[in-house]
Amino acid sequence: RDCSTASDKRDQLLVLPSISHCSMRCTTLLRSHRWVSLTALSLKREASSFTFCTVGAMGRTQEIHKREQREAAERAKRIETNLEAVNNTDRNLLAGLEPFVAFDYERQQDENVETFKRKAHISFYSSPLPDNLHRDCMELFERNMGDMYRSSIWGLNMEEKDEEIRHKDARFLVVTDVVDEHCVLAFSHFRFEVNDDDEPTEEVIYLYEIQVNEIARRCGLGQRLMSIMELIAMRANMRCVMLTVFKKNLSAMDFYLHKMKYTIDESSPSNFEGGNDDYEILSKRVSRS
Repeated sequence: RDCSTASDKRDQLLVLPSISHCSMRCTTLLRSHRWVSLTALSLKREASSFTFCTVGAMGRTQEIHKREQREAAERAKRIETNLEAVNNTDRNLLAGLEPFVAFDYERQQDENVETFKRKAHISFYSSPLPDNLHRDCMELFERNMGDMYRSSIWGLNMEEKDEEIRHKDARFLVVTDVVDEHCVLAFSHFRFEVNDDDEPTEEVIYLYEIQVNEIARRCGLGQRLMSIMELIAMRANMRCVMLTVFKKNLSAMDFYLHKMKYTIDESSPSNFEGGNDDYEILSKRVSRS
């Protein structure tokens, strides 16, 4: 027996929509909660991924830094070992190069007199030079370069040049006439040192001076001396031969750049903004490593 009145049925009908509405709202809330949970999980995963990437990048950076430190230490040790080996000995650096040290040259006595052949010889010396050779080399330097130095930013200071040639690490190749041994035909002053005192990265031969007597020019003396120094550099495990040359010394610039195949070194003033110095630093690599 249905005991419900019409009024009760209406009340029941009114209640049903309320239950349905609550159910839908609960479902919506559950979905919303699930979305929030999924979003939080996604953000957590992204944060974890970002942290992993950051840690990974830091690890690679540290590894690169350690490798660079290791390479720098190995390079410093190599430079020290090679320079000590060559600077702490008085051995003749021309040993084994005998075919290159004795040769004929054409001597020019006077512009109006025909040249004639003479025999020359190259000798190696460690500092200090014998007094007579020291004097002759100083005179040849001033005769060849005096005016150029006087007009340069450095000026000419013969006392400073004298100290430079007497430096304990100075090494020399001196070319003399076989008959007239007191006649210096040419000489070179070089040292085994680092390419940069502040941030050394290579061991090099640095050419401080190369001078050729006017009576023995244009017969290959300069080229012979340069070639011998390059051989010495290779045998001593040096990386480069470096030198300084005045820009206005056009014949010397042409000789080094074109005949000897030197290039302007990265440390030369002309490679820097405002580099208006009147000289260039040139270099030539003699080692493949």
